[in-house]
Amino acid sequence: MTLFPSRIGQSRVAMPNPSAPDEERIVDDASGWFARLHADDATPADWRAFHAWHDSDPRHAAAWSEIEAIFAASGAVAMEPRIAGMTPRAPRPGLRPARWAMAAAILLMVGARVGPDIWIDLRADYRTGGQERHQQVLADGSRVELNVDSALEIAGSATERRVRLLRGEAFFEIVPDADRPFVVETAYGAVRVTGTAFAVRLLPEGAKVTVAQGTVEVLPGRSDGEGVGQGDEGAVVLRAGQSVRTQAMATGPVETVDVASLLAWRGGRIVFRQRPLGQVLAELERYRPGMILLLDDTLAQRPVTGAFDIENTDRALSALAAVMKLEIRRFSPLVTVISARS
Repeated sequence: MTLFPSRIGQSRVAMPNPSAPDEERIVDDASGWFARLHADDATPADWRAFHAWHDSDPRHAAAWSEIEAIFAASGAVAMEPRIAGMTPRAPRPGLRPARWAMAAAILLMVGARVGPDIWIDLRADYRTGGQERHQQVLADGSRVELNVDSALEIAGSATERRVRLLRGEAFFEIVPDADRPFVVETAYGAVRVTGTAFAVRLLPEGAKVTVAQGTVEVLPGRSDGEGVGQGDEGAVVLRAGQSVRTQAMATGPVETVDVASLLAWRGGRIVFRQRPLGQVLAELERYRPGMILLLDDTLAQRPVTGAFDIENTDRALSALAAVMKLEIRRFSPLVTVISARS
């Protein structure tokens, strides 16, 4: 699992801000190294570079020891042996408590995102990180496009077309074959088609299926959470321009939706029409490293209409700040705090 894109740790270390006070730069660099070394694509070269940085200045070692201590105290996840093996040194004076508090928040966020996703990534045949999308042609000629932070497992055989969406969101363009239906499984049910174009997105409370072309059959999952629809009981047929949410043993009402807006991510954009700001920020957070914290519950309900480039979420946040009179504070590349402008 890529908790943070690899360039985060690298950029924070390779290109420090020379104008920043030494204490802030050292904390930022230590936080960047922590993120980089916890990424699944960390390399031996990264570790050699980290040790060179760590040993080049006693203040670097002190900062790293402090981060280790915060991480261990949080109890969020177990320390990795290669990190825990570092020899701790007493922290030097002069590193401001506020900076360590922010480092603690970053580490807690890391811990919250480690866990079941590791096993998902081990199962997945195709997966994307936090800021990448991927297109793949399957063995039968069908195409799948994975959105950010998504994972797909090939579950079929030579005689069966079947995949499992383990995390995130995917758009499918299925080659027609009346004799071999194509099945997409999720933890909340299954989608069965013979040839069409549709998207499946996993949500915390279920899965959402949206049809762009043709028709699909949505089957609710089993109560054991395995997600494989059994028979036709409870099946719902969706047509182009329709969407439905499904949970284990239940399928919600069919809705008519704006497919172009829901699937705008395929073109690198996200579109909102009168959506609450809290939901808009949650969507933007999917396309950037770290997290966005909104400090005002009242602001979370204010409606937003607009289209934003998912490749430049900083620009999207700046546009929202200008229009809605928001204050944006970036404490690190991983933590963005938004509040009403005073």
